[in-house]
Amino acid sequence: MLSLHSGGLGEEWSKAFGEMKNKGDCMSFEELNTELNLTYSSTLLPSSSTLSPPVPGIKTLEPKPIYAGSIGQVHVAKGEDGGFLAVKVRYPGIADTVISDLDNLNTLINVVNVVPEGVFIDNIIEEGKAEVIKECSYKIELENHKRYIELIKSDDELVKMGFYVPKIMEELCGDNIIVSEWFHGVTIEEVQAGHKESDRICEGLMRLTFLELFKWRFSQTDPNPGNFLWDEREGKVGLIDFGGCREYDKEWMKDYFSIVNAASLGDAATVEERSFELGFLSSKDSRKMIDAHVEGAMILGEPFRGGKYDFKEGKVTQRIGEVAKVFAKERKTPPPRNVYTIHRKMAGAFETVARLNGKAGGREILEEAQEWIHL
Repeated sequence: MLSLHSGGLGEEWSKAFGEMKNKGDCMSFEELNTELNLTYSSTLLPSSSTLSPPVPGIKTLEPKPIYAGSIGQVHVAKGEDGGFLAVKVRYPGIADTVISDLDNLNTLINVVNVVPEGVFIDNIIEEGKAEVIKECSYKIELENHKRYIELIKSDDELVKMGFYVPKIMEELCGDNIIVSEWFHGVTIEEVQAGHKESDRICEGLMRLTFLELFKWRFSQTDPNPGNFLWDEREGKVGLIDFGGCREYDKEWMKDYFSIVNAASLGDAATVEERSFELGFLSSKDSRKMIDAHVEGAMILGEPFRGGKYDFKEGKVTQRIGEVAKVFAKERKTPPPRNVYTIHRKMAGAFETVARLNGKAGGREILEEAQEWIHL
């Protein structure tokens, strides 16, 4: 979250937060066995991929993780039917550790006084804590994952575009372990820019973002490109990692959509009026702050004014980042809490589409969202 809301922090801090995002240390073999034993009453034999006693449903489990993130690590396993499984194991005590790190970070930032008051870093840290608590609960993530399977299947267009959520092996899941079918693919950020399927992938990502925010009002708010996998052979986009999901109030999202829609129409007066009503602006704000906010909103609405938009050429997030420097100096009251995760989601989608050098968005998706918001 901090790496995406760092417009007023300066280049060095922004880079540091970005590097922190995916940093994780692997568990030792003994720690892994402790977690496996808690769920399966079984452990890996030394220097082996064999569980003893055997666990029904898992033939072998590789002791070395294929990925280590900030919350847990992922192991490749083989099911009894010969198919591959993804076994996600949470780090022990991770929630307390991350919250402590955030508290220490907040203290450090306040001591060195590196962040302008207008960033309201305390609010961002508190929002980050709330997200961490949810992300560290595999019970919550399991329910989110199952919900996403049904949501994706409910949209025929996304299914046609090849978007897919791996099946869950619920009988193998526990408080600290989630097991799903393995999705064969590379992360979206590894897909070559200008790939022959770039436009389809980008269209799907933008459709998914708008469905999450304005129809389902249930969003996977972590925009990490590693959560989107591309299977070249099958032409599918796999969605993984559902710890950072959040629900949004219908009426609030309807009001927020009115700002996005006004911006897409170039209606600066309505953007300003609605922004005061929703708490993005207050009577304490200077004219400079108000103008910067409206400018940022107008940039956000730019991709939805006509046909397909070239996000690489448009540099939407970079331009909003420049405007955000004014926010950092001029903002007198914090924005609504919802906006941290909403803008995190949108910024992530815009950045991914730009990286793929595909064209997406356009007035068509906004008009469809206008129908969704009233359902």
